[in-house]
Amino acid sequence: MRYNPTAARQITYSQIEVLNLQTGQTSLTSDTFISGSMIYLYLKAAVGCKEWQDPKQCQVLANLCVLNLYRTSHPTCALYRELVEEKLVTVGRADKFYEDDGYAAHMPWLYYERNALQVIQKSGVVKFRASFGYENLGLGIVSKLRFKVASYDIEGNFLGLTTFSINLLFARSQLKRSQVCIVLVKISTFRAHST
Repeated sequence: MRYNPTAARQITYSQIEVLNLQTGQTSLTSDTFISGSMIYLYLKAAVGCKEWQDPKQCQVLANLCVLNLYRTSHPTCALYRELVEEKLVTVGRADKFYEDDGYAAHMPWLYYERNALQVIQKSGVVKFRASFGYENLGLGIVSKLRFKVASYDIEGNFLGLTTFSINLLFARSQLKRSQVCIVLVKISTFRAHST
């Protein structure tokens, strides 16, 4: 079986900082652990999402992929990406506004297949103007970026929406002008799906 539960239960962390108590020096190492969460959740999520198209189990599968740091080689992420590709063929995108092959109907959005510059440069996609001091929402001029973040627990239960904003004036005072543009591109394509 390609998505073997035995392989899925392992989590590898490749950047573990280890302190040598004798010398006081730190070094980086990697290690693989067996995860109780993976053992408990993976098989139900894999079958529930793949065979039954259960959105809650697809959220669990996505959460498990996030726990594996989005590694496409891990069985949770490999299965997740396969299911997104299948849904793009059979169902399509939930919203034609997002023309990205990482986004499929009834699936959490974990991967961006297009880079931010492609999204930003597409005519009509970004429908606001940013200002560091002036704000007029009626005209679409904003000085803060406002986000709605959907939160889920590890078992796929929806916990609610949280609103937060980022003040552009703060970004300007902390960064050079050339860096602000890069931050705005990255922030404008940011989307969080799970906590």
